[in-house]
Amino acid sequence: MTGRTATLAAAVALALAGCAAQNGQYARRGAPEASRQGPALFAAFAAATGTDAAAAGTEGARVADAPAQTLRKWQGPARVAFHGAPEAQDVEAARAAMARLRRLTRLDLRSADGEQAEIRIFVLPPELRRALAAQMAATGDARAAASSFGRWLSGAPGAGPCATLAEEAPGAPRGALGRAVIGVAAEAPARTRAACLEDGLSAALGLDFARVSPPPDRPTRAALLRLLYRPALRAGMPRAQALRLVRRMTENVRDFDPAPRAGAAPHS
Repeated sequence: MTGRTATLAAAVALALAGCAAQNGQYARRGAPEASRQGPALFAAFAAATGTDAAAAGTEGARVADAPAQTLRKWQGPARVAFHGAPEAQDVEAARAAMARLRRLTRLDLRSADGEQAEIRIFVLPPELRRALAAQMAATGDARAAASSFGRWLSGAPGAGPCATLAEEAPGAPRGALGRAVIGVAAEAPARTRAACLEDGLSAALGLDFARVSPPPDRPTRAALLRLLYRPALRAGMPRAQALRLVRRMTENVRDFDPAPRAGAAPHS
């Protein structure tokens, strides 16, 4: 193993420690859908937070029938660092995405050195991904190898050009996300890498847009992020309870206009 691969392997191992949730894949984007209304916005929220839309009640089923899981959202600082072979345009794309997410969520989302970062982005060419996958297999870490990030490293079928995992920080309450790892294929086109970075950062914060079909447009994404980070939706609250609140909130779609008209009352 070369010195560079060993260094990256150590960084990957550190980033994956405790990150077991299979939390995101690249959303293959077709033509963007028009901004969603009412029930469709609710369904998008349910899907992006990991709940099956039918089980969540969008087709008349009771919301209580949704899987008994907890709502996950980021808590605390979200410092971001790059590893591997990012290009200058990757760093700029990440900074632009972070600025948008910071405005929508009010989180302390900013760049940091690798040792201090809670969110680590690995931009890796195929040879480094293969070497790291082999190193992971050699350590016998079956959980990491089976994760979405591990499958992305090994080039498993359907892995796509990127993957994201997020999990609670050590000692954090259930549902309070505090660490994440994002993988991006260095050989992917610049536009794809930029989409991976934006989708990956959103998934790290608790919204996996790859689960939403058709892919949501930017106004819908903004509405969903604002919704998730409302104070009424607490990290760790039962998902069924969260979905009941979200259903009521989305009855007035204008309440989620990502660019409210001047003089409009701010939402709580």
